[in-house]
Amino acid sequence: MDVPKRFQQFAEERHLLKDVSRQPSVGYVYVWRAFWPFIADCKDEKQLRAGLKDAIMTMMKAGKLKPQSINNYLRVVNEFLRWLHQKDGIVLIKLDKLKQAANVRTQMTDEQVTQLIALKPKKLNDRRIYMMSLIILDTGLRLDKVRRLHSTDVDFENLLITVRRKGNKQRRVPFSADLHKSLYKWCQKVGANWLFTTKSGKLVSARNVTRDLHTFGVVHLSIPEIGFDRMRRTMANNFIKRGGSVVNLQKILGHTSVTTTMTYVHAQTEDAVKDHQHRSILSDRIAP
Repeated sequence: MDVPKRFQQFAEERHLLKDVSRQPSVGYVYVWRAFWPFIADCKDEKQLRAGLKDAIMTMMKAGKLKPQSINNYLRVVNEFLRWLHQKDGIVLIKLDKLKQAANVRTQMTDEQVTQLIALKPKKLNDRRIYMMSLIILDTGLRLDKVRRLHSTDVDFENLLITVRRKGNKQRRVPFSADLHKSLYKWCQKVGANWLFTTKSGKLVSARNVTRDLHTFGVVHLSIPEIGFDRMRRTMANNFIKRGGSVVNLQKILGHTSVTTTMTYVHAQTEDAVKDHQHRSILSDRIAP
């Protein structure tokens, strides 16, 4: 069993056949660096199992990574182990995730959204961040998809944005008539080009626009914790709150599984329970 060679083949196959980026949120390179001292020389399934266990214990004792980060690593490792099982016929090994604190995903308040929309920024960086924010709040697109939009991707007649993926794949995401006016004006300014570029015409980087958003949030909105992901969650929660279907939201957000989309429904269920306490026909009518 040549573990390093097989892991490299696994990563290449995932990239070519499964449309997985070479630099996903948890890169394969970082996963391999964390585990290779413990599993690189493993010769069989027994040694591999023991090496993986030692790697996890070492990471936990070091305390440099949060349980959530280690679980992200384990997700990739479990995919690799399943791949080895299918390709080489080794006994299927599945690593259990670590327990972690519940991740409270916040969204923007209605007041914050209203405050953002009402802005009329003057500086180029601010105008760019403002336009990107409106697109995400309206469509729920991820930052990287918005950042790479081209003017020809916007169909103003049918109110659709074409989102391009690897392998010539694409999907079409609707946008509102309310966004139409602002987006049309922006496209007229940039012409037949990327929608969001630097002064020199280069595509803006995710790091720079994230930094600009933080400054934008502090200066104009007094919201230092603002983020593009937070806007995406805000869009999804409001879509459900206003009666949108989970199936349609799944298509809009580009989720491969409806289970991911259902997290937004669960959030609204909690709101409904609280709201019901004040609106029940039995409220304050039954004697204690």
